[in-house]
Amino acid sequence: QRGIKANLGVILSGAQTAAARGERLSQLQALLPAVDGSLKESVIQLDLPAEGLRIPGLPKIIGPFGFTDLRASLTWSLIDVASLRNYLAARHNFAAAQLSAQDARDLVVLVVGNAYLLALADETRIASVEAQAATAKVSLDQAVDNHQAGTAPLLDELRARVDSQSLEQQLIVARNALEKDKLTLARVIGLPLEQSFTLADKAPYAVFDQIDVEAAIREAHANRKDLAAMVEQARAAEQLRKAATADRLPKLTFGSEEH
Repeated sequence: QRGIKANLGVILSGAQTAAARGERLSQLQALLPAVDGSLKESVIQLDLPAEGLRIPGLPKIIGPFGFTDLRASLTWSLIDVASLRNYLAARHNFAAAQLSAQDARDLVVLVVGNAYLLALADETRIASVEAQAATAKVSLDQAVDNHQAGTAPLLDELRARVDSQSLEQQLIVARNALEKDKLTLARVIGLPLEQSFTLADKAPYAVFDQIDVEAAIREAHANRKDLAAMVEQARAAEQLRKAATADRLPKLTFGSEEH
């Protein structure tokens, strides 16, 4: 959840999906009827002397009088193959954008999950090295006691000391690896790098012996959003090619105007 919220790729994919939705609606508008209307109201007052008319018995000012002009027009392209093809292409592009957004989300889930599991593996490795270091420390103490008691040569003590110090070095390396992997995890989930945290969920070990490789490949082909997005993009390109060809075809347009 934090990774999806903090990842800019997911945000960008959402913006691209919104743009593709707008393009689809724009292409759909060309297939829908267009209704235009206008309303005019005119008020006129005539000054007869100003017009050069001086008729006895008639008032000098006539009016005010007016008229109203209300018009409505309807235009509809009944048959427009090029616009239809463009709309179908925009619809496929919108579907591709949605699938790409889902693929970006799945990629974030993969990256965050991988970083989390690496940190868990580091913790397990530290626990293992700590246990080995504790065992080596006991062996070193026994070797020291045996050498001081005269029952073991100094060489055994030196070997036990080397083993103990080697495991201590491995423990330092394992702890450093854990801190590095926790920094990577903090970065992908949007935590401040100086933020201290503890991994709460532990992943149990499970053997993957029962996985059928062919079935896994078929499932990947069926569920991979990036492959589905490419299919939609190919369909959109095909519709655009047909739209370019359809520009040479005639169009049938219906128009009506009411006063």
